[in-house]
Amino acid sequence: MTFDAVDCDGTLDILAYARGGSTIVAYELIEIPFQAGATVDVPVSLSETSRRTVDLHIVGLEGATHASLQADWRALPSMLPHESGNYLDLEPPQNSVLWSTSFIDPGPGYGQPVFLGSADFPAKGGCESRAGFAYAGWETPVEHSLGRLAPARAAGARSWALAPGGELGDAIWQSWTFDKVSDGFADSLWLTLEDPARPPQELFLPELPAVLPAGVIRPTTAPTLYSIGHEDFPGVSGYADLVGSGASSFEQEFRVEAYDCGQ
Repeated sequence: MTFDAVDCDGTLDILAYARGGSTIVAYELIEIPFQAGATVDVPVSLSETSRRTVDLHIVGLEGATHASLQADWRALPSMLPHESGNYLDLEPPQNSVLWSTSFIDPGPGYGQPVFLGSADFPAKGGCESRAGFAYAGWETPVEHSLGRLAPARAAGARSWALAPGGELGDAIWQSWTFDKVSDGFADSLWLTLEDPARPPQELFLPELPAVLPAGVIRPTTAPTLYSIGHEDFPGVSGYADLVGSGASSFEQEFRVEAYDCGQ
């Protein structure tokens, strides 16, 4: 491998790898000191084949009709190469699942395991009920309960209520659609965010100005409830902390009730 270092001094890190399908079967992290203007030949051996195992324990699947897990190695927000191909489908699932998955580990700062999981439950008052999580990290064993959060469901014409049982997360959101077109999608969507620890509010809609920006379509129909979600984020202590800190995290747990299947 040859490259020209034109304007930089320091170290260039290169992750070289070989694939076997979707799996990285060999890799090597190469640190190359260089000087501006230098040409460097880099030998690549791809000598590393070791992998690191993470044990994921999923509980709270009682009553679920289907569950799926996906695991891959990547860096967030993004990094190539992306190793995927670890999937587990359970239909019907057991009450709990222990899943062990191995990943490459080039070193700190160079990727980590990313897990996505979801479970479908019998619908109650809607057309879909789903719980899930997203997690990234090397901690092992790690446990997620897909039934931990209390479901938030429609109440009355324009509000919601928490079902009995379950824990409180950081936020409740409702999504409402307007002006559905022939392909089942909506021209407009209104999303509200509320504190699950406070009494639910009636839906409130924005008062749009007389003149809208170019490309913004004024709704012409009454809103239709699309879904209600209950979500919880690690490191966030309630709704005020979530809104006040502006925290945003890939990692979360959620419980979603859908009410509009596009029919």
